[in-house]
Amino acid sequence: MVLSCQQMRTIMYCEFWNKLSATKCHKKVCEGLGFRTISNDAVKVWFRKCKEGNLDIEDEPHSGCPNGVDCEKLND
Repeated sequence: MVLSCQQMRTIMYCEFWNKLSATKCHKKVCEGLGFRTISNDAVKVWFRKCKEGNLDIEDEPHSGCPNGVDCEKLND
């Protein structure tokens, strides 16, 4: 089963509010969804964000390669 980032964050959000530790959350997710579902470090990062008050499950904007190509700019 493949879950989206938002679905994984929703699961972690629920476990965070249920007072589960990041390590126990990781173990529970991997037992239920598969060993390589998410890394322990990713869970720890997300739990840290929750503790800081950032409870948004949506992706944050970030720099990097653009998602699309403007063909008209390429033709110029």
